[in-house]
Amino acid sequence: AKLPEDAHIVHSCSTGYGEALLKAALKLDDGEVETVAHYYAAAFFDPKVDCILDIGGQDSKVIRLDENGAVANFVMNDKCAAGTGKFLEITSNKLDSDIYNIDELAKGAEPENISSMCTVFAESEIVSLLARDVCKKKIAAGIIKSISNKGVSLLNKSKIVDDIAFTGGLANISELVKMLEKDLNKNIFISDEAQIIGALGAAIIGYK
Repeated sequence: AKLPEDAHIVHSCSTGYGEALLKAALKLDDGEVETVAHYYAAAFFDPKVDCILDIGGQDSKVIRLDENGAVANFVMNDKCAAGTGKFLEITSNKLDSDIYNIDELAKGAEPENISSMCTVFAESEIVSLLARDVCKKKIAAGIIKSISNKGVSLLNKSKIVDDIAFTGGLANISELVKMLEKDLNKNIFISDEAQIIGALGAAIIGYK
């Protein structure tokens, strides 16, 4: 409905959790699982990429590729919202902040230890730290550090390779990127369009 009247759709492709439903409902040409869509987009921006860390609103996962570009290994978070955008959203709210401002709040601070990856237990930890007058900046850095730890854990399970692309909305959190690069001792490739990289991958698939 939003397309110009003279626009002509040559090919269409859906991806994401509702990929099959959307394809059927709108009679699209193609549908592709998000892991493959993310790879297509990451490889488009950086052909050397052979490992993708994707941290979105609902899950976090690692996709490792072989020399032919096929998926060699796939690891996904196994505990509810642990290490995801939802985890960051809920915990940052406890600091009277939000997911858009938490990066600036945490900037340059020494991370306070947040030991639990369970969102409910992490909330309790944060409330306890605030009651002890621990600096909000340190708690914010601790929240981001806990997400970094989860990402590194997933990467280790997948057998880290050389060229890692970080995709998903949390790739926009610069403090998280710094922590990941420091913990991994690697530079991480991040597209300017990291948050919509799945959609870009679907567009590339459709274009092909």
